[in-house]
Amino acid sequence: MSPFSLSLLFLLFGASFTQFNKKCPPESSESLLDRDDVLELTQNDCDYRVVMGSNDNDPDFLDIYLEGNRAGWVAVGFSLDRAMGHSDVMGCKQDESGNVGVIDSWNGVNPSLANKIDPNQEGMCNYSSSYADGKFSCYFSRYYGVINEGFDYDLHNRYYILLGCSTTKSDLDVNFPYHQPNFPAISDSMLHPFGNGTDTASGKPTFEKRMIRAHGVLMVIAYPVLLLTAVFFAAWMKPTMPKMWFQVHRALTLASLVVSLTAFAVVFIANKNNPTPGIINLHDCGTKTTHFAFGIIAVFLHVLNPLIAIIRCKPDNPNRWIFNLVHGAGIGLLTEIIGLINIGLGAAIFQTNCATVSSTNVMLWLYIAWIVIVLGTQSFLYIYFTYKALRGEVDNAPLLVKVLLTKIIIRSSYQSLNEDTKSDPEESKADNVIRYSVLCFQLATTLIIALIMIVFIIDLDFE
Repeated sequence: MSPFSLSLLFLLFGASFTQFNKKCPPESSESLLDRDDVLELTQNDCDYRVVMGSNDNDPDFLDIYLEGNRAGWVAVGFSLDRAMGHSDVMGCKQDESGNVGVIDSWNGVNPSLANKIDPNQEGMCNYSSSYADGKFSCYFSRYYGVINEGFDYDLHNRYYILLGCSTTKSDLDVNFPYHQPNFPAISDSMLHPFGNGTDTASGKPTFEKRMIRAHGVLMVIAYPVLLLTAVFFAAWMKPTMPKMWFQVHRALTLASLVVSLTAFAVVFIANKNNPTPGIINLHDCGTKTTHFAFGIIAVFLHVLNPLIAIIRCKPDNPNRWIFNLVHGAGIGLLTEIIGLINIGLGAAIFQTNCATVSSTNVMLWLYIAWIVIVLGTQSFLYIYFTYKALRGEVDNAPLLVKVLLTKIIIRSSYQSLNEDTKSDPEESKADNVIRYSVLCFQLATTLIIALIMIVFIIDLDFE
C-alpha cells in the first residue's frame, strides 16, 4: 500500500477516536411543559410523566422532564423491540442520604440483570433534579448521538418508550437497581423522541445520519453491483470476450475501489464525534463490532489487490500462474466474499440497530435471497464448465493447476491460472449463450436488489 494510502487510513482511523467535545447548552428558554412540539407520555402507576423535545439553544440535545412518586428512581428507556434488553435508559435517582442526580445507562442482553452505567456521563446535562413531597421532578438534557459505543442509541430514531420507576435507592454513581414493581410500561408504538408522537417534522435526519445512509448506499453499489460484476467477467467471460473482458474487469474494479473508499471515509466522518467506532468495544452489539472489523479487512484487501496487479509479471512468464492464483482465486475472491457478508451485516444494523433479527427485517431477508440466487448461478457455471473442462486434455497443464482446478477450486478455464495452457476444450455457441444468459440474469437480479436496498436505506423510517 502506498504511503499516501497508509496516511489516509491512519488519519481516518485516528479521527474516529476523537473525544466528545460538545458542551451542555443553556436551559431552554421555554419550558417543555408549555410547548406543543413535544412528546408526552404518562403512566398511572407511580404517577409517572415524561416530556421530551429538542433544546431550543442546541437542537442536537434532547430535553427530558420526568416525574414519578417512587422514592428510588424514575427513568425513561428507548427500545427497538418492546423488550428491556438492548435499551438506552436515562433518568434521575436518589441515594440513601436524599441526594438526587441523573445518570445515563444501558440495558444489556439479559434484562433481568442490573443495567450498566455509561463509562462516562458525557452528553448528559442536569438542569434541575429534586425529590420533594414524595415525588421526583427532574429536568435534564442528553446529546442525541452515540457517545459511548455500545451504551447509547442515536435518539434521532423511532423507539418504543419504556417508562420505569422503583422504590429502591442506591448511590448516584452506580446503575439503576431493578425496577419495582414489575415495570416498565411500554408505548404501544414506536415514537420519535424529538417529535410529538405522530409528527416527525422536528426529527429530520442529521448530518451524521445522512452520512451513514450515504455509506450504506455507496457500499451497496461498490460490492454487489460493481465488484461482483468485475469478478464475473474475470471468471467467466474470457473465452467469450477475449479482447474486452479485461478492459471491463479493470474499469469495474477501479470504479468499485473508488466508491468503496469514499464510503469508507464517509462513515468515519459520520462517527467523528464518537470516541470509538466499535472495533475495540466488544459490547452487547457484536454485529456492529463485526461489521466494522470486516469493513476494515475488506477495504484493505480491496486496495491491496489492484496494487498487486500493477506489479504482475508478463503473461509469458512461467510463474504468471502464481499471480493469477493470488490475485483472482485468493485476494480477489476473499475480498468479494467478505464484502458481501459485510453488506448483510450492514443491512441487519440498518433495520434492527442490533435488536433481534426477525421477519420484519425485510431488507436483510431479500439480500439473503439474492445471495442464494448468486450462489446458485455460480454453482451452475462451475459444475457445467468443470464437466466440459474435465472432458478435455489436461496433460499439458501444470500439476498444481490440475490438482487445484479438478479437485478443489473447480474453475471453468485453465487460462485463469496459466495463460499458456492450450488444452482447454473448444467453446461452442451454446456455451457462449450460457455465459451471456447467466451474466444478464445476474446483472438484472443484482440491480433489482441493489435498487430495493438503496430505497430502504434512503427512505427507511429509522429517524
